Amino acid sequence: MPVAYYVGADVLTFVGAAFRAPWGIWEAELIGGLRQEPLELVKCETNNLYVPADADIVIEGVIRPGELWDEGPFGEYTGFRSSPRHPRPVLRVECITWRDNPITMMSNMGMPVDESHVCSFGIAASVAFRKVLEANRIPITGVYVPPEGCCWIVIVATKKPYENIAAHIASIIASQPLGQINASKIIVVDDTVDPFNMTEVIHAIGAKLHPLKNIFTFPCMGNSLAPYLSLEERTHGKGGKVVLDCTWPLEWDPEIEKPVKSAFNTIYPEEMQKKVIENWQKYGYK
Repeated sequence: MPVAYYVGADVLTFVGAAFRAPWGIWEAELIGGLRQEPLELVKCETNNLYVPADADIVIEGVIRPGELWDEGPFGEYTGFRSSPRHPRPVLRVECITWRDNPITMMSNMGMPVDESHVCSFGIAASVAFRKVLEANRIPITGVYVPPEGCCWIVIVATKKPYENIAAHIASIIASQPLGQINASKIIVVDDTVDPFNMTEVIHAIGAKLHPLKNIFTFPCMGNSLAPYLSLEERTHGKGGKVVLDCTWPLEWDPEIEKPVKSAFNTIYPEEMQKKVIENWQKYGYK
């Protein structure tokens, strides 16, 4: 199998390469969309592969069937070294090209947050999960995969139309390739919570999550790099998901049973809010 390593990517090329493009869509087209101009490509010296023309260094080679050497052990995006050394495919280098004074860029995987957590999870995974939930007509107001969670935590905000929507959301995420081995902790909040605001999310978990009624689990495929799984589970692909439903039950009476959020924009009259906002700087605040 011919292989080409492209070293020295600009930021948007790196981000686009981290996206999991649907079948039939070339990553170079996604990168061109992010850059808002076509990504210029050039053919490699020793094979028919193409690489971005602005490469600092290009390493070309081949991987031969059955040729394996022990690799690592290296740390991973999980923040841990989750497995001992294992045999991995070997790249036989055939050609290296570079420009004058090349810049060598790398991402040294480990404890978050680094480039992989931001690009692959915080941006790409958030978009991917949001798109699939919207395609299933879930009334989503926000989806966030916090980089600190290494793609195992997904926060979904929804305008709750029916009970058990948290289970519906979890089943949709679990059915997707990215969600099968990742997204093991799914937090569902209502549309009054900003999923990108960790203060609001943690408050919702503390104040809205019923510990006996609103937490449920189910088995699914496991991630071989997940530190929380045993070696036996990692080896045989065993895993599971936990869902935290941080939404109010729809049957609660909104007048007497459903708690009212005690925040500036929810509990005070509009006239008072307007007066405070208009006079904020006069009060000496920035």
